[in-house]
Amino acid sequence: MTCDLAAVPQRDEIHIWTARLDGGAGDRPGESETLSPEELDRAGRYRFEHDRRRFIVARAALRYLLAGYLGIEPASLRLVPGPHGKPQLAPGVSSWLRFNTSRSEHLAVFAIGRERELGVDVERVRTDMDFEPLVDRVLSVAERGALDQLAPEARRRAFYRCWTRKEAYLKALGVGLAVAPHELDVTDDQVRSLTRGQLRGLLQPGCEWSLHDADLSSGYVAALAVEGDLPSPPVIRGSIADAFATCAN
Repeated sequence: MTCDLAAVPQRDEIHIWTARLDGGAGDRPGESETLSPEELDRAGRYRFEHDRRRFIVARAALRYLLAGYLGIEPASLRLVPGPHGKPQLAPGVSSWLRFNTSRSEHLAVFAIGRERELGVDVERVRTDMDFEPLVDRVLSVAERGALDQLAPEARRRAFYRCWTRKEAYLKALGVGLAVAPHELDVTDDQVRSLTRGQLRGLLQPGCEWSLHDADLSSGYVAALAVEGDLPSPPVIRGSIADAFATCAN
C-alpha cells in the first residue's frame, strides 16, 4: 500500500513525524514483508523480542513514510549506507529527499528534508538513572558552566537537551560517536567545534549547522540538526499511524 502525503517539504522546511513502537504504524501482520533481507537479519540479532519488534516497527514505518513521499511501494525502497555509514536512498531513487531517524524505547522520530543534510535524535528522559557521572564526558566546559547555573530539578532535562543536540549533529555527519561529544559546544543554536582537527574531512569549508529543539512526547526530548540556516521551526506532521489511517479511509 502507498499513501500520497501530498505536500513535500520545501528546501527551507523540515517535516518531523513520530511513531509509537509498541503499537501503531508497522505493527500489523505481514508488515515485516516490507523489510529487506538485511533488515530482517539485523532484527533477528536482537536478544529480546520487544527490541526486535520495535526495530521492525520503526523500519517499516520509515519505509511507509519515504514511500508516501515518493509515491512508490514501501518494499521497493532500497536503503544503502552513505560515505560515513549514514543510511540513505539508493542512487537513482530520488535526488532531493533527505531523511534521518532516531528511536528511544517506545518512540521513533523521523525527519524529512530537501537537498540539505540533517540529523535527528530523541531520548527518553530517564529519572531512574544518575546522569551526573556522564556530565564531564558529554558536555563542554561552557555547557557545564551553564548547567551549574540551573536548579537541581532542571539539570536533568538540560543535560538530555544538550545530549540530543550533539547526537543529532553527529548523526547528520554520519559519524556517530567517532567524535567525542565534549569536543562540541551547543550552548546556542549553532554547533561550535572545539577541535577542528578531529573533524577535518567531515565538514566542508564554510558549512554551518543550525540546531532546533522539538518537544514531541511527554517524557522525551528531541533535537534536529540541519545543514545551513532554517528560517522557521520544523513542521511537526504528527503520527505516521494517523496519516496512513487517513489514507486507508
